[in-house]
This record gives sequence, structure tokens and C-alpha cells, in this order.
Amino acid sequence: MALLDRFDKDAESVFAEIIERAGHPVQLRDVRDVIVRAGADPATVNRRWKSTQKRLAEHPQIVRPDKTHYEWSPVTVTSGQALTELTGLALKSSRSWIVQPYVKAIKNVLAAVENSGPRARPDWTEQSTREKVTLLADVVAGADQLAAEDQKAPEIVAWLMREAQDNRLDVIGPVGATVDFTTERHEGNARAGERVRIRRCGFIWTGIGKPIVVLKAQAEPVS
Repeated sequence: MALLDRFDKDAESVFAEIIERAGHPVQLRDVRDVIVRAGADPATVNRRWKSTQKRLAEHPQIVRPDKTHYEWSPVTVTSGQALTELTGLALKSSRSWIVQPYVKAIKNVLAAVENSGPRARPDWTEQSTREKVTLLADVVAGADQLAAEDQKAPEIVAWLMREAQDNRLDVIGPVGATVDFTTERHEGNARAGERVRIRRCGFIWTGIGKPIVVLKAQAEPVS
């Protein structure tokens, strides 16, 4: 749909889109010029802008570095804050151009959880993917540094376990431990309650709320 048609139907979302695409602080003049070039009447743009100004302050990604400029910036709210704000807006308004950024913030956090462990879904967002590879790179770099300092495998594993604990990951194991098999925490050719030996440890993440098994331990029956 052409910009002018979209402006006629939903001027607020067009204003937000222009601020986002600018890549730097903009004034009303800058926003107006874009819409006028598309064929809009300047007086109409000014009138619609005036009625929208107050609502721009509700948008989580639009900030005002000074009294006359508007700038697009990353969402800094947590998922909990986003959900609270989203709920409040949804109760009093159906303005999707404001609601959508909060929805996106929540989806990204959920994707980070849903894409962990054996039940991972394939629809990774770019943000959650970047977070994962950054974490992996940090861990690999740390292990490589320890190896370069002539640290042996047990010391490197101990360091990795400390890193896991610092990130609220509790081990399911350790390797060699004999435990009762549970389908919630273990995977392998065994029945629930059967004694098994851990071949590869798993992890439980204690975030907000109920602990989540992000990686099941691999186990085998005790012979």
C-alpha cells in the first residue's frame, strides 16, 4: 500500500515508521516532508501530528532527546514490564502501532526459552539466535584460554560448571551417578523408576517461576 494511502488510514503508524527508518533524531519538519512528498496536504499532516504527539510518548521505542526531536531506540523494558505495559494499553486502546513492540519483546524472550532443550522449536528470532551464539562464543573462548594456560580437562569442566551455576543452571547428574530414571529429567532406553547411570549430564534452569529442564541427561540402565 502506498505511503499516502496508509497515512490516510493510519497516520500514527506512518509517523512511527518514518521515525524508525530515519536512523537519527527527527523533527516534525522532517516527518512532514516525507509525507508531503508522497502527496499529502501539509496542513493535514500538521493536524494529524498534533493529535498524535501525546500518544508518541507511549511508544516504547520512541524517545525525545530534546523538546523538538524524536528518535527510535531499542526496547529496554524487560519482558515482565512489557507484558504489564501491553496489558494496560490493550485495556484502554487497540492501537497496534504501540502494542506491537511490546508483543515483539515478549515473543523474543519466549523464543529464547522455547528454543532451548530437546523440545526446541525452529522459529528462532534473530535476537534469540544472537544471544545464543554470543553465549557459546564466550564459553568457548573461556575454555580455550584455560587450555592455553595448560589447565587440564577436569579444571576446565569445573570452570564450566561454575559458569553454569552463575547463570542459574543446575546440573542433572553428574556423569557416572546412579539415579532413578524419570522421563522429565532423563532420556534413554529405560522405564520410569528404573535405576540408571548418567552418561551425559543435563541441566535445569531456574529463571522466573517454575524451574525448566533445558537439557535432559542421557542415561543407561545399570547392568
